[in-house]
Amino acid sequence: MNVKLLRAFDTKKLEEYLAPYKAECMFICSNLKAVGIEYRGEDFQGEYFGYLNPTSNNLYGVIVHYWNGNIMMHAINYQVLEHLVIELKNNIKRPVAGILGPNKQAEEVINHLGLFNANYNLNVKESLYKINLETLTESIIPNNFAVVKAQDISRELLINWMKSYDIEALGASNNDELEKEVEAHWNTRLKTNDNWVLLYDGIPVSLCAFNARIEEMVQVGPVWTPPEHRNKGFARLILTQMLVQEKAKGTKKAILFTDNPAAIKVYKNIGFNKIGEYRLALLEKPIKIKEIKI
Repeated sequence: MNVKLLRAFDTKKLEEYLAPYKAECMFICSNLKAVGIEYRGEDFQGEYFGYLNPTSNNLYGVIVHYWNGNIMMHAINYQVLEHLVIELKNNIKRPVAGILGPNKQAEEVINHLGLFNANYNLNVKESLYKINLETLTESIIPNNFAVVKAQDISRELLINWMKSYDIEALGASNNDELEKEVEAHWNTRLKTNDNWVLLYDGIPVSLCAFNARIEEMVQVGPVWTPPEHRNKGFARLILTQMLVQEKAKGTKKAILFTDNPAAIKVYKNIGFNKIGEYRLALLEKPIKIKEIKI
């Protein structure tokens, strides 16, 4: 078999493989850029397994098991993907929490791992959208609005918003464990400057963030407006402002994935176009793959 655990000296090879597929693999590209290819148990790190062509020694695919239990993948065909999953199953040491990636490939991984009958908080096919930021025009924010960093609003409010987001958008259960998970997640997220809140007359009304970033592209998520502030254009206003800001920095593109009809309408009005399909499969509880009986 031509699959191996990738090391630091394989980084350039992996970057070259991922280059044509960045929009489908933004989490992988962003994590690789931020923390490197080797796993030492830290946030955003993962174990990267790559399939190398025996003749050219070029990469033909990659599958990653990340620090948080999520598995992500990309391969040039299903035969390569099958080899990658076999190697992952033989070497996996930590539980699996979710499977994310291009829809068909993620479905294949779910099936090969024996997770098709598992219990999920969320297991959906979402549409993948992209916008060329050069198409955006300057947007003037009205005087009674302001955009601030998420760090500058009430921590209690932010955590409550993100708990509600996880329940509504990700199928999470409303319990004490969720509070701990959201706290831990946003402790990490707030170390970056990619999270903003829209204020209307000084009152927080909507949140927008980027959850992955490389030099020329950002990935949008989450975008959240609490129910009492919806249908007033707040999400569109803050997202447009942040994309215009990214354009000014030289960022060329933005992507996102969603299955929410109301959100899709907003994103299309901004200028996003559908480019593919993405699967988001989040298990109710992490599962040890080697204990699954297929």
